[in-house]
Amino acid sequence: MRIVLACLLLSACSQVSRADPEDIGDVDGQTLLAFNGTTLFGATGGAVWRIQNGSPSRDTLFTGAGAISDFLADSAGLYFTQAPLTDEHTRLRRVALDGAGAADVGINVQRASVRQDSEYLYWFDKSGAVPAIMRAKKSGGTAAKIADAGLTTTPEMAVDDTHVYWVDFTAPVTIKRVEKAGGTPANVKVNTVATALNVDAASLHYVSKATAPARLLSLGKDGGEPTEIAPDVDRFHADASYLYFTTLTTAMPQRQSLSRATPSGKLVEILVRDMKTTTPVQLASGGGFVFWSDGKNVVKLPSQ
Repeated sequence: MRIVLACLLLSACSQVSRADPEDIGDVDGQTLLAFNGTTLFGATGGAVWRIQNGSPSRDTLFTGAGAISDFLADSAGLYFTQAPLTDEHTRLRRVALDGAGAADVGINVQRASVRQDSEYLYWFDKSGAVPAIMRAKKSGGTAAKIADAGLTTTPEMAVDDTHVYWVDFTAPVTIKRVEKAGGTPANVKVNTVATALNVDAASLHYVSKATAPARLLSLGKDGGEPTEIAPDVDRFHADASYLYFTTLTTAMPQRQSLSRATPSGKLVEILVRDMKTTTPVQLASGGGFVFWSDGKNVVKLPSQ
């Protein structure tokens, strides 16, 4: 199976012994997940809900017109994009953790492009001739343009303490960065098709689908040559400690597995060999757990 091959190619790999995955709720359709340190929140269709203390019951917090396509959370609120049925503008919205006080942060937002730091939200605005990188304070206020983004065929963006990183699909496809307060963009890696872009204190991580199979790679923030962490990667999620990814076997019957790696790629662990679904999952993590949803169930697994 592919995950076995990944283990053979990496410097260390182990099967982790831990509790079985636990279903903590049913959902009806594609569900986005976000964990804010204490509570797991989800967005299904146009509804936002929460699961508290691992309870299998959900509290619906907010319902609006139009499907939600970004979903972020912090200790103060929830942030998501939504395309109302009454106009063509996709809006970036915020609500309090109890679902109250819905307000727009930005409009003309490219779906799936929203990122956050402790103070600001960042996104691609596609209202002009050239897409732009925008930011606005989470607490509200006027959005400001940081830089022109070029061609944002897929909305790949990541944010660290000092810079915004993104993929400009103008040929040759290039990973770029710009200071968060604005400035002149600089190239990080030219001729690189990257998806699921993520950044930590030391490196950029992304999935490369330029050639089959897709690979999870690590790249220095100043560029250089990428290092392969794992091959055959489907879905990818990162937190401060680990890179989580799924792998789908090609052999029949197909099985989807969940693994994690340290950001350096020196340790890779198989968390679940068979996730009991072949549907692409949405991943989240925090509070000592990794969570996923396959459109039918929300599942949690201890990550410690």
